[in-house]
Amino acid sequence: MTKDESRSNTLVKNTGIYAIGTFGSRLLMFLLVPIYSFYISPAEYGYFDICLNIVILLGPILSFQYRDGALRFLLDAKSEESIQSVIGPIVRRLLINTLVFATFCLAISIIHPVKYLWLTALFGISFAWYEVSLQICRGLSKNVAYAAAGIFNSLIICTLSIILVVVFKVGIEGVFIGNIAGRVLGLLYIDRRTKFLSTGLRSMKYPHREISKALNKYCLPMLMVNILIWIMSSSNRLYIQHFLGLDENGIFAVAQKFSAIFETIAFVIFQAWQEMAMKHYNDADRNIFFSKIFHSYTWVLTSGVIILSFGIKLFYPFIIGPEYQESADYVYFFLVLGLLTYLAFFFDVGYQCARETHRSFYSLIPTTILVLLGNWIAIPLFGLYGALACSCFTYLCLTVFRAIDTRRYFRISLSARTIFILALMLLCIYPYYACNSTLTLSIAVVVVSILCLLLMPGSMLMFVKQKLHMAT
Repeated sequence: MTKDESRSNTLVKNTGIYAIGTFGSRLLMFLLVPIYSFYISPAEYGYFDICLNIVILLGPILSFQYRDGALRFLLDAKSEESIQSVIGPIVRRLLINTLVFATFCLAISIIHPVKYLWLTALFGISFAWYEVSLQICRGLSKNVAYAAAGIFNSLIICTLSIILVVVFKVGIEGVFIGNIAGRVLGLLYIDRRTKFLSTGLRSMKYPHREISKALNKYCLPMLMVNILIWIMSSSNRLYIQHFLGLDENGIFAVAQKFSAIFETIAFVIFQAWQEMAMKHYNDADRNIFFSKIFHSYTWVLTSGVIILSFGIKLFYPFIIGPEYQESADYVYFFLVLGLLTYLAFFFDVGYQCARETHRSFYSLIPTTILVLLGNWIAIPLFGLYGALACSCFTYLCLTVFRAIDTRRYFRISLSARTIFILALMLLCIYPYYACNSTLTLSIAVVVVSILCLLLMPGSMLMFVKQKLHMAT
């Protein structure tokens, strides 16, 4: 087996493991969306979506973005002692930040009561701990435990949410409780498989100053990066609520949940790519290998945008409540936005490989300003379309900037098929809106699937042929 084949096999294997856990967990979460659309009003769901996006912001702050540091530093740790020296500072930082945040929430609740404050706070704390524990799993190469934790966590969330929302009619509080319980139990499962809590608590008595300093140098720029990405991705909810109201925010949130199918595919492939890039960054043929990965990465994601958008629209009337039907109009642009986001993430791995995460920050300052000004102008004029157009344009700018800036780490060469499939994605916008009957949508799914297969990258096509030949 050649070196290239070995790396490709490892990438496919890791993708498969991540897919089992991520697809299983995201599928279970996706099944909750139709249930929510029948039992929770758009205004209630719009408020929860704002709380959820606040939680997504809180996660990196509470953990100092040590989730990324856990993966990067544990992949380099070769002994038990070095593993303990990484986990100790991470657990210590999580404990300190949790206590500080709980004190802050207590003060807020005394000064001015906020609706669902403690539920949001507990959600944020459990989210931060759980996300860090997942990356510890990956850093320790326990990918099977990582996948199992994702499914277990989602089963708990789905079961509790359905019982509380559908059976006991608790409403949005049931969604909060399900999410908190799922992450706490998922965290305990991961600890049982990795013993990271006991390892971290034991090693807390040692200062590990050098590792702590290195973690902070690596993670704090990424914390700022994640805050800016949150502003770019989620601040439009606040604009929508201000200019259009909570009902429109609920419509927007449901449309975004359908893009979660695509984001699941993208997230799985990105995780496998991230791990592979870090392990093979110093290989002599890095540029050639990374370019092949980029072509396959882009083809899978672009094909996902095209095929999934038509497939989702085909079944939309049967699975979503009548109050949310107009959200189908925004699905295609949400998927395009997801593609641009993960293309930007692809190049961001270059900063992580070189441990120069501070450079990722530079591109986000102008793009954050751009999205804030763009949302202020576009949303009052064009409604939800304005929010999506502004986000798509901003992430396009971010992707182009990073593609140029990361040439200091690796150089990606574009292929004709990659350019053609990106052009096909843009051309498919018109038939997406023109096809409205079951028949035309069914034909469209078949046609676009064939076109995407014809544009499969040569290296990926050769790999698939080899595997089919071996199987027969």
